[in-house]
Amino acid sequence: MKNGQFQAVLANIKLTVDLPHHFRGAHMSCFIEVLNQWIQQPISNREIKSILTDMRDRNGAEKAQIDLKFKCFLERKAPVSGLSGLLDYDCLFLGELDRPPVCSGCYDTCHILVPMQQGNFPVWGS
Repeated sequence: MKNGQFQAVLANIKLTVDLPHHFRGAHMSCFIEVLNQWIQQPISNREIKSILTDMRDRNGAEKAQIDLKFKCFLERKAPVSGLSGLLDYDCLFLGELDRPPVCSGCYDTCHILVPMQQGNFPVWGS
């Protein structure tokens, strides 16, 4: 969200499902169908669980995982000149959903790598 508004981003997405041993493979078209449902919608932690549930159920899988990497651009002022410009932040949503009773539901995390200056070298934290 940028100043109360959502920001369109280009993301690299890795979707995986853990299938029962008697399945030969995942239906790759299901992956595309699920992604197409979400292509024009804002995605946050709440939506990650819906995506994982849909992926797991459509494939008859035991577990579904997602890694969603993208850059978020926020306007920042330069400390010396005071001029505004866009600064990019590397962001990562991770999610995993098991079938009960293996676990109680879904875990998801959101990582944002923030550059911090230490001496003359940038340091990355999350």
